[in-house]
Amino acid sequence: MQFIANLRKQTIDAFTELGFKPNGYLLSTHRATPSALRQAAIVRAQGVDLFADNGTKEHIEAVLEMFREPAKAINQQMSAIRRTLGKIPRGLAIPRSLRKQAAQLAKKVVAECTRRSESIDTEALVTAQLSMNPTHMIAQEDFATACLVGLGLERYITGWRIDKIRQRNRRSIRLYQRVAKDPRCQHTKVFAVLSAMDFNTARAAGRLAAKKGITHVAIGMVGIMRDARATNFFVLGRRNFTLPQATPRRYARFAELVLGLRVGYDDEKIKLESFHALGLGAAPMLPFLALAKQQVASVTLDASSPIHDAVKSRVMYEYSKAADRVSCIQAVQRIVEGGQWKFDTPFLKKFGQTFVHDPPSARNWWHDQGKPKITKAALKNSVEFQSSLPLFTRVDRDLTRSARHTHVAHNHFVISQLANQLRASPAVSQVATSTINQMLKHHSTIIKRGITAMQYIFSKARI
Repeated sequence: MQFIANLRKQTIDAFTELGFKPNGYLLSTHRATPSALRQAAIVRAQGVDLFADNGTKEHIEAVLEMFREPAKAINQQMSAIRRTLGKIPRGLAIPRSLRKQAAQLAKKVVAECTRRSESIDTEALVTAQLSMNPTHMIAQEDFATACLVGLGLERYITGWRIDKIRQRNRRSIRLYQRVAKDPRCQHTKVFAVLSAMDFNTARAAGRLAAKKGITHVAIGMVGIMRDARATNFFVLGRRNFTLPQATPRRYARFAELVLGLRVGYDDEKIKLESFHALGLGAAPMLPFLALAKQQVASVTLDASSPIHDAVKSRVMYEYSKAADRVSCIQAVQRIVEGGQWKFDTPFLKKFGQTFVHDPPSARNWWHDQGKPKITKAALKNSVEFQSSLPLFTRVDRDLTRSARHTHVAHNHFVISQLANQLRASPAVSQVATSTINQMLKHHSTIIKRGITAMQYIFSKARI
C-alpha cells in the first residue's frame, strides 16, 4: 500500500525544504495551472509516479451545495422520526410521502450530475490529463452516487434498488472505456472509477467491472468522508445486522464498500490488479483496506487531509500512537501538564535541532499564569510559548513558515509510513491486526467506535 501526495504548492515547498520524497503525486485537472504543470514535469523527470485526476471533485462540491437545503429538510424529518422511535427508521417506519420526496430529490440529483458530466469534453479532459505526462490516470466518471451519499439520500430512504446504482457504474465504465481505448493512453495505467452506497451496490459494481475485464479500479471517498451522520445497522446480501452501538456512518460504509467490491470480483473469479482510494486520508481505515485488498498487487490512496490538517486545522499525526490526530492546542496542554511530545520523525528531529524546545520553561510560565486553559489565541500571541515551544506557535512569521512546512512533511511521512507497513505480504493480516489494536489503545472514543464497527462488519462478511 502506498500513500500518494497531492501536488500542491504546500507539499512542493515543504518537501523541497525538508527533503521528503513521496511515493508519488496526484494532480487534478482543475488544479493544473502552468505552475503546477511545471512542477509535474520536474517530478516526472525525477522518475516519481504521477496520478492525473479527472477534476470531478469541484463538480461534486457544486452539486452538494445546490441540493444541500432540500436534502437537509429530508434528513431533519428522518431525525425527528428517529427520535420518536428511538432507532433509525427503515421500511414501513418511513412515511410513503417522505420516501417519495426523497426519491424525487435523488432523481433530480442524478439528472444534474449527468448534465454536468455530459458537458465535459472527454477529448479535452484526456488531453489535459496527458499534458501532465502521468504514469496513472483516473478516467472520467459518473459522480451521481457520490453526491447521493454526500447528501444523505440513502437507499433505505429513497427505496431505490441496487440497479439504480448499477446504472451509474455502467455509465462510468462506458466513460472509462473511451479513455482506455484512446491510443494516447496505451502506456498509462488507466483506472475505472466505480461508486457504491453500501455492501450490496459495491458487490454489484465489482461484478459489473469484473465481467468487463477491468482490473484497475478506483473509488472516490469524498462523499463518504464528509458524511457526519451515524448508523446502527448494515446489510450484507439479504442479511440484516445491528451494530453493537451507533457509529459514524463513514466507517461502516467504508468497510461495506471495500468488502463488497472484493466479493464482487471474487464472484466473477477475476483478480483485481490495482486499486486506488481517491481522497482517503483517515488513518483508522488503512488497516481495513489492507485486509480487504490482501490479494491486490497495487493498493494506493491519496488525500489532501495531511495538508489541510497541518495548515488549516493545526493538527499533527502522532507517529508513536498509530497516526492519532493531535491538535497543537492539545499537544501544548499535554506538555504544560507534564506530558511529552516526541520528536520522532526526521522532520520533527530536524526542527528540534534547529529551534529550541524547552518544555520546563513553558510549564513554569504556565504555572505562573495560574494554569490557564491553552487556547488558539495563546499559541498565536504568546511570546513565551514561541520561545519555549516554537513547533506549535504562530507568533513569528518566519518561524511559523518553518513550523508549517514541518507539519506538512511530518503528516505525510506518518501516513506514508503507515501505508508502507500495510503493503501486501504474507504478514499483512498480522500487521493490520496489530495496527488496529494500537489504534484502539490510543485514538479517540468516536474513532474507536468506528474501528469496532468496521471489525464487526468484517467479521460478518466471512471473507
